[in-house]
Amino acid sequence: MSKVALINPRGFGSISERGTHFGLGYLASVCRDVGHEVRVFAFDNMSSNEEATCYTTLSSWQPLVVGMTIHSFNLSSARKLATHLRRTVDHVFIVAGGIHASTCDERFLRDMEELFDAVCIGEGELTL
Repeated sequence: MSKVALINPRGFGSISERGTHFGLGYLASVCRDVGHEVRVFAFDNMSSNEEATCYTTLSSWQPLVVGMTIHSFNLSSARKLATHLRRTVDHVFIVAGGIHASTCDERFLRDMEELFDAVCIGEGELTL
């Protein structure tokens, strides 16, 4: 059994949507069905204080795999979070999913090669 963290980074402006992220819920369900321990972090639903607490929680929990949904409007937050994870979580495998990472997969990995290990193109349930 592995620890899997699924994350929706904070976006900016009115584009960032609050509420339930169904895609991460589906992924969490798939992971739990095969025995993994899963935590979902929806940073777009958190206050600044809650966000700081979640950074600490992620570091101390030490997930083996982190899946992050990437949109153009949350790319900056995703980069910041991935940098934090690289510094604080041993041997973490970070996967980018979502529309931005999927449509710009080769360029995304080239530009973010030190932060992200893979890009999931399309629906992630089968890939994950």
